[in-house]
Amino acid sequence: MNYISVYNSKKKTLAEILSFVCSDSTIAAGTAAMAPHEFLSNIHTISPAISNVQILSCLLVEKYEFYTNPEYKDRFFSNSLFYTSWKRDFHTQGNISFLPAHLHLAGSKYLSLHF
Repeated sequence: MNYISVYNSKKKTLAEILSFVCSDSTIAAGTAAMAPHEFLSNIHTISPAISNVQILSCLLVEKYEFYTNPEYKDRFFSNSLFYTSWKRDFHTQGNISFLPAHLHLAGSKYLSLHF
């Protein structure tokens, strides 16, 4: 098996990845440096085509358009395991929530409650 060709066959463009997002999706984003920065920086661009997209994150270190711009508050909802100062600043928009959890159970507990 040629692993490089298998890897290359699985690569997608940002536009292709964004096209997988549909209404009523829940997206689990990575933590800090492992977060999909380009994806999260551009997900707001598909907002006319989707609604009720939940993004579960642990620690986002950027202020992303999908939760900072009130224009998108009815399209995206951000659940976060850490409530950074800027997330607290945008809480009044109603599209951000703190998700208290024991981190060792965070993923499985969230999925069991919502699916």
